[in-house]
Amino acid sequence: MPTAKESPLLGCSPLPHCHVHIVPSESLDEGFQTAFGFFEDYDGNSVLIVHTVTAMLVLEAVEDMAPYSRRLHELHESALSEKGSTEMINSVALL
Repeated sequence: MPTAKESPLLGCSPLPHCHVHIVPSESLDEGFQTAFGFFEDYDGNSVLIVHTVTAMLVLEAVEDMAPYSRRLHELHESALSEKGSTEMINSVALL
């Protein structure tokens, strides 16, 4: 088992574009079972990539991205802070 200093998650956390937040399992929504990610294209336009079992969707319209944006906000609100997440990862890594 990696030590806290060797944790890949903590190795990414100092990067300016990476933020590590642990989301408590009770915050997960059983009905929302798809992976998605927000990106910006080279022109600064928001793009949402949704991965389903059979396809990958690319959404660009604000109204199409709204449910995912709300869900991401909800997850962010329930997540531990970066400091709290780092402390939890360290405590687990040391077990």
